[in-house]
Amino acid sequence: LINPTAPLTIGVYSDVVDPGFSFYNRGSIQQSAANTGASTMAMWIIGNSANQTTLTGGIFNSGSIAAQATTTGTTAAANSAFGLYVDKYVTLGANSSGKVAASGNLPGDQAALVNSNATGAGTISAAVSGTRGGTANALYIGANSSLSSIINTGTIFATASTTDLTIVNPVQAFAIVDNSGSVTSIYNSGSITAQAS
Repeated sequence: LINPTAPLTIGVYSDVVDPGFSFYNRGSIQQSAANTGASTMAMWIIGNSANQTTLTGGIFNSGSIAAQATTTGTTAAANSAFGLYVDKYVTLGANSSGKVAASGNLPGDQAALVNSNATGAGTISAAVSGTRGGTANALYIGANSSLSSIINTGTIFATASTTDLTIVNPVQAFAIVDNSGSVTSIYNSGSITAQAS
């Protein structure tokens, strides 16, 4: 929904293995533009000031969330790719009471966003390539949203590249962008990387 007309609240699911989340991805969520020069968003969550979106238990990802964008030619504008885009007026709750607690060297999953390699995957990524550059954001948290905590045992990565070294367009890659100022905790035993070239 680009402009929600009513508040949306998604409660928690009683998952046997990883209980207490509102959204689970153990598969593949991907977007690549059908046409060059188009920006992409693999997973986009949005609300507005009157109709906020709330995921009480946050997000669990042990699959793949990936966006790819590309450009060609010499006159196209730069484009962008977003893996997981938590846009404005969205709340991802930690709901720690229903989730697996940390134990020993294991971080548990008491966070608003858990990106887990439990099944050998757990990837959130964005990639921009081609001739005209652009910006890749693997995880982007917009203003007026709330995502207080992240546990990453998987991979969060962004890559941006261009084949034309004479361009003045931006060539930028960001693994995590927090424009909300709400992130207070990141536990990482996986990989969080960004590379632009």
